[in-house]
Amino acid sequence: MTNRNLNSNHHHHHHRSFASAISNEEEDQEKSTKSTSAPTSMSNSPSNNENDNENDNDSIPIDLPVNFGDISRAYYQIKEGIHRTSCHKSYFLSELIGANVYLKSEFRQFTGSFKERGARNAIMELHKQQRKLNKGLTGVIAASAGNHALALAYHGQQLGVPVTVVMPTVAPLAKVDKCRSFGCNIIIHGAHIGEAKEHAEAISEQNGYHYVNGYDDPPIVAGAGTMAIEMVEDVPELDIVVVPVGGAGLIAGVSCAIKTLKPEAKVSIPYHQHGFSFVHHPTYILSNSIHTHNHTHIYIYISLSIDLWS
Repeated sequence: MTNRNLNSNHHHHHHRSFASAISNEEEDQEKSTKSTSAPTSMSNSPSNNENDNENDNDSIPIDLPVNFGDISRAYYQIKEGIHRTSCHKSYFLSELIGANVYLKSEFRQFTGSFKERGARNAIMELHKQQRKLNKGLTGVIAASAGNHALALAYHGQQLGVPVTVVMPTVAPLAKVDKCRSFGCNIIIHGAHIGEAKEHAEAISEQNGYHYVNGYDDPPIVAGAGTMAIEMVEDVPELDIVVVPVGGAGLIAGVSCAIKTLKPEAKVSIPYHQHGFSFVHHPTYILSNSIHTHNHTHIYIYISLSIDLWS
């Protein structure tokens, strides 16, 4: 089997400048608005259609809730309190799949989840907003059955911010106890996460707490995207990133960063023949997500749990 000669322990520090990255992002958005039927060789040539310039002038850049600038700022903001997890080659998976497979081991964060990136970034962003208003951060609140709650509880303790989490009755007792060990105020309410969320939002309004959504929140998405900067630094020749999907905050942040820093790379959702896959085991996911066994391709799978193939 032919493999590229990559040293996964060597970190390549070749950040693009912020202005260059944003310019690249805007160019991608502009290209996406043009017809896919147009030959690529004509993309940089003068247009023969006098209306093209008018259309370009009338086009309005998309104002996204999160852009690479947000992710870049989050990267430097949270780096002192987050583990830079390894992105190492799995030789067993590479042999099984027929490609170069690397694992981004996010389960090695202190609380065992990538959720820490967004949680810390969200708390620090709220701190900055309140300081501008000459106010203190009274507290944050969230609804979660586990990982988001743990991440907020831990980083709230580290940053000196009171955290309240509403957990449904089905939340694992081990995670409830761990949250309490970080000094988090735990409220058990609701048969499922939807009922817990409604209760948390009501408490937020009553007490002036800031509600932090576990995935649908700009600082959370930006925080999650920071891992993509690390992946591009560690494995600059990556071709495809396979991202497990739940609420989609992770893939939103990772996609934004990857397509800015390495536009030719692809971001893939794991799936199998019966639909999208939420199974965490990389052997099963990758074998069903990769159709062409190209021995020169480099895949990165974001590993959310401990596996036997790392």
